Amino acid sequence: MSTRRPCKQQRYINYISHADPARAPFVGEAVVDILSLKAPPACSTLLLSDGTSWAAVILQVALLMWLIRKQCVIFRCDEIWVDELAGFLSTWGVGIFRVADGERDANGTEDQLSQMVPLARQIRLSYRCTNVVVISRDLTFLYAFAKRSLQGRLLVWSTKLLLVTRQALQEVQKLLEAHWTFAMMNAAILNLWEDEGGARYDVYLHLPYGDGEKSRRVASWTAGRGVAAFAGRRLFPEKFLDFHGAEVGVTALPFLPFWDVSKEKGKGGAEEERYTGSDYMLLETLAGKMNFTIRVLPSSSWAEATRLVEERLAFCSSIYHIVFPDRQERYDFTYTYELAQLSFSLAKPFLRPRWQSLYYPLTDEVWAAILAAVVVVPLAAFVITRLWPVGEAEEESGARAWRTRLGRVAQDFIGMLLGQCPPQGLPRRTSTRVLVGTWLLFSLVVVAVYRGNLTASLMLPKYPPRPETLADLLTAVDAIAMPPYGEDHRRFFKASDSIIFNRAADLMVIGPSVMEGLTGATQRKQAVMSGRRHVQHTIAESFTDANGETRLYLGRDSVFPAPSGWPIPHDAPYKHVLDRNIMAVLEAGLYEKWVEIMIDRARRESKERQQRQRNQQEKQTEETAVAETNRNSEKPLTLVHLQGPLILLLLGLIFSTFTFTLEVIVVLWLSSRQG
Repeated sequence: MSTRRPCKQQRYINYISHADPARAPFVGEAVVDILSLKAPPACSTLLLSDGTSWAAVILQVALLMWLIRKQCVIFRCDEIWVDELAGFLSTWGVGIFRVADGERDANGTEDQLSQMVPLARQIRLSYRCTNVVVISRDLTFLYAFAKRSLQGRLLVWSTKLLLVTRQALQEVQKLLEAHWTFAMMNAAILNLWEDEGGARYDVYLHLPYGDGEKSRRVASWTAGRGVAAFAGRRLFPEKFLDFHGAEVGVTALPFLPFWDVSKEKGKGGAEEERYTGSDYMLLETLAGKMNFTIRVLPSSSWAEATRLVEERLAFCSSIYHIVFPDRQERYDFTYTYELAQLSFSLAKPFLRPRWQSLYYPLTDEVWAAILAAVVVVPLAAFVITRLWPVGEAEEESGARAWRTRLGRVAQDFIGMLLGQCPPQGLPRRTSTRVLVGTWLLFSLVVVAVYRGNLTASLMLPKYPPRPETLADLLTAVDAIAMPPYGEDHRRFFKASDSIIFNRAADLMVIGPSVMEGLTGATQRKQAVMSGRRHVQHTIAESFTDANGETRLYLGRDSVFPAPSGWPIPHDAPYKHVLDRNIMAVLEAGLYEKWVEIMIDRARRESKERQQRQRNQQEKQTEETAVAETNRNSEKPLTLVHLQGPLILLLLGLIFSTFTFTLEVIVVLWLSSRQG
């Protein structure tokens, strides 16, 4: 069937017997010439036709030309069918797809394309680059392909799409402008039509942001000289290096310090919106580099902002979004330029009245050692005095006092520990005096240390521990509030293998804004979870008093650091241009500098606002003598500080009352028995 020999400039083919009289075989050769122009040798080719005889002729000739160009094979045959050629081409990265004959209605065509496009995409993903050729004269088929290829994510910018058709010029222009696939992607139309001079093979494409006419003719093909591009025009050009000042719609919502909007009076006294923030500065830099004008599309929520991106009504959403798997199913992301720190904030634990204030000055080990000394030392003194032999010269009041019961000895030693005078008439034995002296020195040191620590703990009371990690947070709060975009976070946590993340998902409450969530955190056991920088800015702006103090704090540890980028439509043809420019901005250190500028500005404005509030407060306190006195007076101790001694006194009174009552009952009972 075939013989191999070196490739020559001229090739001879016996075309199939039913070749189209309108020179369709030459169109097949034109297809190969256009796709071979500056194409890498490793590119795969996907050939798709509507199954009509006109498309079959072009498809067969294109396959023959492809084999000749790539494999240097000369074919001589009377009739070759696409299915037979597929066996030769499957090894070399060529996919062949045909809609079955008879499926000419729109629904049937879309059904078949919905089955073909996923298979074609698998081939495209297996190769570094891919060419897609669609052959049809049926506009219904072409529009169905545009719809299904977009839904099935068949094309990316590196994919060359060539439509081979025969339509009037007006229909060609309408076709190019009608759908995202033809207008925005790397697509061209090879149109075969006839005029007075004969058949013409013209190549058209659509430049959505170019100067002048959008749909234009860029090249032509002839059998003699091949592809000839017109002056100043290129075949398959880069469409998104220059937007020529066109308006580009983006979505964003206020999210400091990344994006903010304010009203200012512009020319003529009219109010104009002015945008600031690190992400806006990044977008503004990209606009200057790519030469487009920013137009912020109105959106009422984060869901609407990303929905406009999904529907390709917005160029991008120029606020960083964390890259979650479920989000990637709805839209793509630019280069992940930000490592977002998801953190939580909640109210600082306040000091509650605690009777343990008397216990805090010393540690558990010290209290245990003191208790052991109180037990051991009186017992040792009692043993020494008991074992001491009594002579006639020693029968004096002091000696008799020390030769009493153990309870009296313990009472004397505890009294010395509490600052009472030693008992009168100490024994004359050196051992006993050494023991008492040592106990007095021990009591002096312990009491002095305890008194100093007690004073410090009363003036600077011990606050309860506060949650600093996610695991600690789950046991300290009843709910975790997140803004509306937190629904994606909850699904991500719920699908995680971590028990901690699963528990956090159960506690999440979606809906309130960060401001509302922080307000709720000051009133009940609730935490707020959001971006660390955004929460910091909100606390500094709205929850800081004139003294620079706040009831809220941020957890020490982040929940998790997450790569983040701008949402853009799936397989957006301008993604590679955005990524390259964003990487250039990051490598220059500009983005981090912009973030620092915004944070420093927020701190400076917060400080100035606090200073104004402090000045107003001082002015008000100077107007009244009572406020002046209170301002200059020392801070008194409150019930919080002295609750421990008061409770201890109350317990002592209750116990003494109980023992007194018990003693009276016992005396009355004994009297009744004796009587």
